[in-house]
Amino acid sequence: LKGLKRHPQSGPFQLPVDPISLGIPDYFNVIKHPMDLSTISKRLDASEYGQAEQFVADVRLMLANCFTFNQPETQVYSMGKALEKYFDNALSKMPSESNPVASQDTPRR
Repeated sequence: LKGLKRHPQSGPFQLPVDPISLGIPDYFNVIKHPMDLSTISKRLDASEYGQAEQFVADVRLMLANCFTFNQPETQVYSMGKALEKYFDNALSKMPSESNPVASQDTPRR
């Protein structure tokens, strides 16, 4: 989460979307389950995620909302794609039950 929040493309994802200030009054007609990094952070701090998959699902929801609402040629869509790439890369480096770290002497990059 810290990496996502610090990512240079994370600006539009830091706080909940404010449709009035952004001039997109139809946002909640299109996006039924909004998600942002501050909400994810609050849920993490409150221990609301029982499993890592729930955290991952909220990040994926945030990104899916971005791709649903914004057109591919927009800057916000591109920023979402950059965050998605960063997140996918970070997840690929994490050990999991289906992808355990082979051994401690495996070089890290």
